[in-house]
Amino acid sequence: MPTMSSYLIENMILNRYENTTSATQFVDIELPNCFLYIRDNIYNSVQDPKGIQGNINILTLDEKSKIWDRANLDYNRSLEARNLEEQGKHKESINKWRDIFGSEFPTYG
Repeated sequence: MPTMSSYLIENMILNRYENTTSATQFVDIELPNCFLYIRDNIYNSVQDPKGIQGNINILTLDEKSKIWDRANLDYNRSLEARNLEEQGKHKESINKWRDIFGSEFPTYG
């Protein structure tokens, strides 16, 4: 799985919030929209806000495709995690977040 630079991720997320009128203080509510934004914009250029580097999205087409796939998967998983939480299934919700963030994510209880 290819990785994105933290600077690219940071700027994509900043761009997402630059184009929205509201956000909540709850990360778990915001994450699905962030995954969706990355999925829908990974093929686009991302301009360096400092004006130094120009387009900072220098990923290859193959890397972008794999990131699109993973962002789509994580978007759907995050919706499932939110749905499980709303149903009161907190352990299952936490496990779904672990599917997204890996074994270092805290376990339930």
